[in-house]
Amino acid sequence: MKANPGKLTNGNAGVGSTSHLACLLLNNRVGASVTLVPYRGTGPALQDVVSGQVSYLCDQVTSLMAQVQAKTVKPLAVLAPMRSPVLPDVPTASEAGMSGIDMMVWNALFAPKGTPPEIIEKLNFALLKAITDLASREKFLQLGAEPPPESQRSPQALRQIHAADVAKWGGVIRGANITVE
Repeated sequence: MKANPGKLTNGNAGVGSTSHLACLLLNNRVGASVTLVPYRGTGPALQDVVSGQVSYLCDQVTSLMAQVQAKTVKPLAVLAPMRSPVLPDVPTASEAGMSGIDMMVWNALFAPKGTPPEIIEKLNFALLKAITDLASREKFLQLGAEPPPESQRSPQALRQIHAADVAKWGGVIRGANITVE
């Protein structure tokens, strides 16, 4: 990346998407000068990576797993603090010599503000039952997804994770002058 300043292109799923933010973090940390190419979703960006029209893409394992398995794209690093169980041979960014790059993508169940606590508790119980079911867990892993560790499975933990990500990514977003139009 550093040897070819301005020559590489970085596709993403659109301005402000997780793939855009992940690569902004990567590009900034390694000091790379690349051309950002926003698309209307991961699918079109991935098609152009596969065809060689775009140099690289940062996205979720779940979005890229089929192409990785088909060997039409090559994963270079996992932008997370630990290796992915579905890509055990792919190093983390830190292991690949790029420290300070941590992009964990998570999904959560949200309810409207003011939802009664007993409803939140029932929803959380049902979600926990689903993600701890052996068949569900196996399906998640096949897709490249991992259920969160037990310490992150409560509404209180989600509030903390959400607040930390808002603080972390707010700086990246402001630094890149990303705005909502």
